[in-house]
Amino acid sequence: MWDILVDGSRSPLFAPAGTLNAPVVIDAKRYIVAPGLIDVHIQVPGQRRAGCYSEALRCISATLASFGTTGFLGTTFMNPVNGNAHLKLLQEMTGSDLGGARLLGIHLEGPLST
Repeated sequence: MWDILVDGSRSPLFAPAGTLNAPVVIDAKRYIVAPGLIDVHIQVPGQRRAGCYSEALRCISATLASFGTTGFLGTTFMNPVNGNAHLKLLQEMTGSDLGGARLLGIHLEGPLST
């Protein structure tokens, strides 16, 4: 048996059971403790308006986190009609705090025509 200390950093501390002093103890005997999942193909919208796009990504982020996903790639497509503005927004939001799973990057689907 092992104890796991999670203090908000990316690397939890593992120690033999009963050797860690933590302010909050959660009995996880009936649960599975596993690393977070990474989803490499989540469809994100190709909209122009930053406010709607930001809100959509926050909703996706929160939903993924509720199922154990800690990171994702935003899958989208080229959209020359809007000047590919959505790609710039995705780039700006990559790595930012969305309130759940982290946007790790962009996954582009083809064809890559103009």
